[in-house]
Amino acid sequence: PNAEDAQNIRKKLTPETFAKIAKEVSLSPERDSGGNLGFFARGEMPKEFEDAVFKLRPGEISPVIKTEYGYHIFLLEERRKAGKLAFNDVKDKIIKKLRQEAADKELAEWIVKLKKQTKIDIKEGLL
Repeated sequence: PNAEDAQNIRKKLTPETFAKIAKEVSLSPERDSGGNLGFFARGEMPKEFEDAVFKLRPGEISPVIKTEYGYHIFLLEERRKAGKLAFNDVKDKIIKKLRQEAADKELAEWIVKLKKQTKIDIKEGLL
């Protein structure tokens, strides 16, 4: 979709139709859940998302936001105060995140190693 398509979609949106329309037109991975990103705190999403969402009041829909990922429209359904969670409530999530970060780092290092070991010939005439 281009900017005009995004603006036309924005004009049709209401808080009541947001999820239904998101399921029909969204290209995001959250499409099937009506575009639901869940709760997030500052620092967890791209800056453009946060700049738009943290200005909204519950029930309010953002203007069209353009990012490197495309065009986005947000509906703020609910706001919660930040708080501290008990370690036992987040322990599994922390372990999963640390394991994923370690795996990502190892994969990146492995790819760099493979690139160094691999001879690549670019045949300009075939491009």
